[in-house]
Amino acid sequence: MQEARQHKIEEHIKEIAAQFIERESNKTTLVTVTRVELQDRGRSAMIYITVLPESGEDSALNFLKRKRADLRQVVKKQLNIQTIPFLFSYNNYFAMCRMRRTSGS
Repeated sequence: MQEARQHKIEEHIKEIAAQFIERESNKTTLVTVTRVELQDRGRSAMIYITVLPESGEDSALNFLKRKRADLRQVVKKQLNIQTIPFLFSYNNYFAMCRMRRTSGS
């Protein structure tokens, strides 16, 4: 897949996922979509998130696993691409570690 096109699709999925989480979550935790990576020629997408407070990580990941099919349908409606990627969600530990180092905690 061409890099510019792939980056554009990743950014669109990132925006769609962020809006979906904001709309569908119970808002007990702050879930931020930090990045999206397309893999396997656009057949799968890794959605990386950060969760605050950290105690809500498991519930946020479980929420995203339960709502994965709904999110995929929203992506399908809003993106005009032939292959809709299968979505996976992961907690972005690297971003949290970087944030802790810069804040001095």
